[in-house]
Amino acid sequence: MESTRAALLPNAPVSRAATGWLLFAVLLSLSAQAWIDYGDKVVRTEPEFGKEFQGFSLKLSTANIEFEQDMPEKITIVIKNTTKRTSLFPKKTAGEGRNYALYVVVADKEGQSSLFSRNVFRDRPNRVAKGNIPAGTETMLLTVPFNALEVAKVDEYENGMPYFDEKKRMTSAGQLPPQIYTIKAVLLAGLPDSRPDFVIASPVWRILLLPKSVKRMGTTEKQTKMKAYLAKMAEGAYGGVGVSSQLAAFGDEAVDPLIKMAEKTGDETVMQSRIWAIVTLCGTRAPRAEEYIIQKLHDPVGFGDLSFLAWHSQAFHSQRITEALDGLAVKIASDSELPWEKKHGPESRRHGAACLKFILKHFVSRGLSVGDDVVVNAVKKLEDPEMLCLSIQVWKPSSPRAAAEALKTLFTTPYTHPNLKRVATQRLGKAWSDQGFPPFDRKANVDLTWQDAGMWLAEKGLLSKDETTAFLRAQVMAVRDPAAQTRIIADLRNHLGDASPVKAASPVLPDAWIQSWQWMLKTAKLPKEEAVRFLCNQMRTREELDDSVKRALLVALKGQLGEAFPLKATSKVDLDEDWPTCGNWLIEKGHFKPPRKRR
Repeated sequence: MESTRAALLPNAPVSRAATGWLLFAVLLSLSAQAWIDYGDKVVRTEPEFGKEFQGFSLKLSTANIEFEQDMPEKITIVIKNTTKRTSLFPKKTAGEGRNYALYVVVADKEGQSSLFSRNVFRDRPNRVAKGNIPAGTETMLLTVPFNALEVAKVDEYENGMPYFDEKKRMTSAGQLPPQIYTIKAVLLAGLPDSRPDFVIASPVWRILLLPKSVKRMGTTEKQTKMKAYLAKMAEGAYGGVGVSSQLAAFGDEAVDPLIKMAEKTGDETVMQSRIWAIVTLCGTRAPRAEEYIIQKLHDPVGFGDLSFLAWHSQAFHSQRITEALDGLAVKIASDSELPWEKKHGPESRRHGAACLKFILKHFVSRGLSVGDDVVVNAVKKLEDPEMLCLSIQVWKPSSPRAAAEALKTLFTTPYTHPNLKRVATQRLGKAWSDQGFPPFDRKANVDLTWQDAGMWLAEKGLLSKDETTAFLRAQVMAVRDPAAQTRIIADLRNHLGDASPVKAASPVLPDAWIQSWQWMLKTAKLPKEEAVRFLCNQMRTREELDDSVKRALLVALKGQLGEAFPLKATSKVDLDEDWPTCGNWLIEKGHFKPPRKRR
């Protein structure tokens, strides 16, 4: 019990200073949550009783889990007694003379920032006033309308119970910002001047508080609220976060003043207000707002607006916006001229990258797919592995062959990021699931998984002979795992036949791998800098290299760097002297860099 009580009622020091700004901060933290996350939903569940204490437990529920601001949705609180006693306390008379309190706690969807009501028993009957309660049954404790509750952050406690000064400024629960909330009830009892010795709490109950609909407002209320909301949004980020969804509820009536705000330029406050106006226009779902958002996707007032335009436009659920975003994504991924370049010049193309990320997240959130062209161009042009992964994850290929055609470039490109390999393999596996594509296992060795996938594509004719050779060459450049190296050597022999760099029937590492990377260097025609990077990277290892590997690396480096490289003779390498000497020289000359990773 002590741990339960401590969690509910921290022993905070008493300070009765004014705390209005603290409440404002709490409301801001609450209002910043669900409005931004368009995927949030509340699923109705059966109300349950909370954890028992001495045979008693509490349950809270509402008839509706979604309701508008300022509606008298009734909260029902029930207490259950599983004992044969008719008192909350072992001794029947122990309930007399105690202080009783029932609080309703309203918190954000994660249950973090909490607001407490005043003691609900202050103005409603207390059915356990003397500790009396029917035995072995459930008893309706009380019902209270949600909008009748006044709530605030608790800053003071007296004897372990929340304390609110009579003059404390409270907020009507019915006027809280629209979003998902959790609510629960807490019942306490204790002797005067003592901490509670009886505490029970209900499980949290999730609700979605919706904006008050315009049809429920009179003309004066509507005009007054819209004016107040617009003024608040004009204050910047902290103003907009609290009123955006309420303004959006006005629909088309709010479009003109919001567009006016969205067109303003100026200092940071003006910029923040403009962004919140964009967010709110999307929330109105009005046709005129949709037209404006599509226009601004191609000609933003400020480039910082692009991410907000791309993300929040999902509120429209509009095919026109989907098509506009898909077309913009193709242009960004292919590094083509972007619509705003005519006004702002070619250097403004760089702003597309941040926008693309939110276009893709928009598609993910709505369960939509980008077109094949987006991924085809992304694979060819984009260097950011995170963006590439996101592009592939949000993509549902038009056909299995389209999936292979779009992704095969990743197989012929060295140093593909491991996460990108996993995402590409998983996408191919879904596209070719009925054709025997190797099963995807996220926990498996990624190099072996990638090797299996590439050779399957080659076997099905989806990689040409030259592309298969390029794939194997790329694997030789990147793979350090012995098991994967052995597989690559075998696949090289099967693919190249007599031209395979390893002739032995039973190849042995590391000699067979030396022959493989020597073949790669000879046939890949790498620039000298890239070849030297590769060789230096082979020298970088935690394990002691075999002497044959050291000799082969030094000889290969001599071939790349010529007379300047301090290896005296390639025919007879003295590792005791040449290995440290050459290594130090490479470091001094700045050659010891990781291979250039394109993705």
